[in-house]
Amino acid sequence: MKNKIIGFAVSFLLIISCAVFLCACSDGSEVEEPSDTQDGIVFKQIGEEYAVKAYEGKSTTVVIPAEFNGKSVTSIMDGAFKDKNELTSVTIPETVVSIGAHAFSGCVRLSSVKLPGGLKSIGQSAFYKCSALTSVTLPSGITKIERSTFENCPILKTVTIPTSVTSIENYAFYKCSALESINYEGSTEEWQAIVKSTAWNYSTSKYTINCSDGVLKK
Repeated sequence: MKNKIIGFAVSFLLIISCAVFLCACSDGSEVEEPSDTQDGIVFKQIGEEYAVKAYEGKSTTVVIPAEFNGKSVTSIMDGAFKDKNELTSVTIPETVVSIGAHAFSGCVRLSSVKLPGGLKSIGQSAFYKCSALTSVTLPSGITKIERSTFENCPILKTVTIPTSVTSIENYAFYKCSALESINYEGSTEEWQAIVKSTAWNYSTSKYTINCSDGVLKK
């Protein structure tokens, strides 16, 4: 009987101790996890930076912030805005250095997008079937125009390409039937030196290539 009483006493003391410990560790309010969404933009933390993972908002215009939760937003992940049919314009901050594959694929009403000056890479089919896109300027950090990057952009008229580009992959501008001019920042010799896959400009119109020292034609 004595042992049972001692056992009950020990158990009671343990319960009291746990209750006191929990009270000491709590200020009476629930701890809220930081949100991963802002203005419909879903972010994913990668190390000490954030990436845009998806868009769940309803607005037709999106402004991606340079920072989220005090950390830089440096990339847009694969398919982040894929098939967002109502999206008309996107503002991308200067902190973003990479845009993933199919990031804006199927955004049929996207007519305005300004690429940041520090951008280093754009994934395959990133702007595939952006039917309302009329012009694009690639920043000087881009070295390759990937496969199908601007495929099936039927009213794309002008493209500006920097001298940093060394290769253009298949179908990069396939079915850009309204293409009128490519503004190349280097010389005609430098343009000719760019490695271009066979089908990079299939089904385009008779555009001109405006180089620093002259004009070439398709």
